[in-house]
Amino acid sequence: MRFGLSQLAFRMDSMESTRKPCVFCRDASSKLTKEHVFGNWMATAFKDCIDEYGAVEIRTGAKAPIRYQTGPFTDTVRIACKTCNEGWMNGCELGVQQLLTPMMTGGFPRLLTDVDQAALATWAVKTALVLDRHTPENPIVPIAEYSELIATKRPLP
Repeated sequence: MRFGLSQLAFRMDSMESTRKPCVFCRDASSKLTKEHVFGNWMATAFKDCIDEYGAVEIRTGAKAPIRYQTGPFTDTVRIACKTCNEGWMNGCELGVQQLLTPMMTGGFPRLLTDVDQAALATWAVKTALVLDRHTPENPIVPIAEYSELIATKRPLP
């Protein structure tokens, strides 16, 4: 199939206008990237104490659960733009990685400052919002919550 330059430009414009927006910043001008439900750092942190493969079961209300085999911490969802994914979301992950890793893998108690608690709460909310879009046909959290998280960078009420 051959297209002239004007037809190709029209097709490109049409493709861009039908892109899904980032669930956080609502920008639809760039392709959505894959966001890990749980950061890659968790796979590294747990590599010595988990199996190479496991099963995921997603419950979607009255329907039968969706169950599939997967590697631990490999599930991704295409919901965030590159700017969000590599920007504030990555910063959120990095901010809790040093706190959570020793607590989760070694069971080391730690006194959490107010700043630590806010970082963990924000990470937990971000992770829950990403997980909520794992089954996009049945989201529970209203889309406005995503925009509020990016605007405040604080845990939601």
